[in-house]
Amino acid sequence: MSVYDGGIEAFKDLGVERTITEIRDWIVSHYPNNWVDVSTALADMAV
Repeated sequence: MSVYDGGIEAFKDLGVERTITEIRDWIVSHYPNNWVDVSTALADMAV
């Protein structure tokens, strides 16, 4: 699973607009020790 997949999963699970911090916290709690920093990937995904 890529960090982008984790981000998409977090967006789907949380269901509403969230901050990068909230999405990052969700990813870290569900996939600890997988990625060092997810903020750049999440920013790349922002529309």
